[in-house]
Amino acid sequence: MSFTCFPQLPTELRLKVWKHALPGPRTITIYTCIPGPPDRQVRGPARLAARAPEESTLNVMYYTCKDARSAVKGFYESHFGAQLGDSIWFNNDVDTISFDHITAAYRYFKLCEAYSLNNQNPLSKITKLNIAYPIDGGPVYHSSFFSRVLCRLIYFAMKLCPDLKQFTFFMHSNLDIDQMNNWLSRVSRDAVGGPWNLDDLKFELVRLQAPPNAYSPLA
Repeated sequence: MSFTCFPQLPTELRLKVWKHALPGPRTITIYTCIPGPPDRQVRGPARLAARAPEESTLNVMYYTCKDARSAVKGFYESHFGAQLGDSIWFNNDVDTISFDHITAAYRYFKLCEAYSLNNQNPLSKITKLNIAYPIDGGPVYHSSFFSRVLCRLIYFAMKLCPDLKQFTFFMHSNLDIDQMNNWLSRVSRDAVGGPWNLDDLKFELVRLQAPPNAYSPLA
């Protein structure tokens, strides 16, 4: 059954209805896309891509009518098109950027570093960041190699995301979660080489039940 009287409602009420139809906080997953399907990859350069839940819903709303378009544009901005090829609706205050692997994070950080030279860094206003970090147990978690990689990632995150308020690492590990958090805290402070203060940053580690799949977004 259609609500035929909707167009006759006051503008303020129509806008409230459209705003209520917007999705809640979303997690945008950036990953490395290899040419071809997962079971039959083909030769070619890997590229960065993104999965954005309910993106099609937002696009449909944007083209539905003037009021719906105003609701979408009032809550979201179009981001990441220059780096990923396709623009994505994103709200810096509530949405999260999530990398499904440290390699995707490192590649994207390097891209954003280049764009920041022209004041076009797409991460400059984000407040929530997730990175999946491949640790599967054993003494490797505190090795100098992994510490250097982690330091580099944290350095990039703090440099490129000055408004960051929540920084989460997802790890698959059988190690004690407190030990891992203590190690992560030490490494994070070693990584900070600029004028950044970690005291106000929610910095945490979450254990995954299974290794993240490069072809699937984080749960």
